[in-house]
Amino acid sequence: MSICSKCGVEMKDSARFCKACGSGAQEKGNDLIAEKKARVTAEEKRGGRTTMMVAGALVAVLLVVIVAVVLRGGRSGKFTSPAVSGAGVAAAAPAMTRQENGEVRIPLADLTDGTAHFYAYQAGNGVVRFFLIRKDDGSIGTALDACNSCYRAKRGYRQEGKRVICNNCNMAFDPKDVGVVTGGCNPIPVPFRQEGGTVVVKTVDLEKGRMYF
Repeated sequence: MSICSKCGVEMKDSARFCKACGSGAQEKGNDLIAEKKARVTAEEKRGGRTTMMVAGALVAVLLVVIVAVVLRGGRSGKFTSPAVSGAGVAAAAPAMTRQENGEVRIPLADLTDGTAHFYAYQAGNGVVRFFLIRKDDGSIGTALDACNSCYRAKRGYRQEGKRVICNNCNMAFDPKDVGVVTGGCNPIPVPFRQEGGTVVVKTVDLEKGRMYF
């Protein structure tokens, strides 16, 4: 149905003029179209606001996750090998050695810098770690990278300045005592001999230390 645009009288859809006043018809469909357009526009505005809110929420969640990961990383520190420094930085991996005729040979030239040098020997299914250090008097100290007190922690030693330090309890030792003083947290001495420019360690003495690793 249509209505008169002037007097509001209902008219047939086919009528072009109002029988009451002669004015033209106004179709209800035009009002419906206008109403629908206004409704769609309002829904689009609401949808835009909803999209922005969802995006904002996702960004907030992402930021929370990033902060949590960073904080957790700061608390746990970096992953380290069994031998770590006091600052939590992994020590250099020990150099693997090879045996010949039941002996491991280390060149004295490797020890000229006065720092502890760490090595590893494959003893059956296990690995025995040991270290050598040239002392201030020129003598050599040789010991397992373990002690009777802390060997279960399997963290070994490190060197800081002129001290050899247990990575587990942070006890510090004078390098002159390496290979000489025994017991407690002192590095477990390993017998050796010098042949010319080489330090010779018997594999049987290294294999005795398997229980500490």
